[in-house]
Amino acid sequence: MCIKRKVVLMALHSHLVKTQNYNWAQLVLWYLQGRRLNTWQVLVINLALDIAGFKEYKING
Repeated sequence: MCIKRKVVLMALHSHLVKTQNYNWAQLVLWYLQGRRLNTWQVLVINLALDIAGFKEYKING
């Protein structure tokens, strides 16, 4: 995984925890841990990245 993408995802995870979006934060954490995600889980992470303004760091399922 690209270092920049990992840093962006860690920052996204931190922000989601601060804003109490624990379900979305858990999905980001699972991705960072290398777990295999379902299509809808990848879509949720990509949506969060899109909302945060990090379209270039979207992930592939």
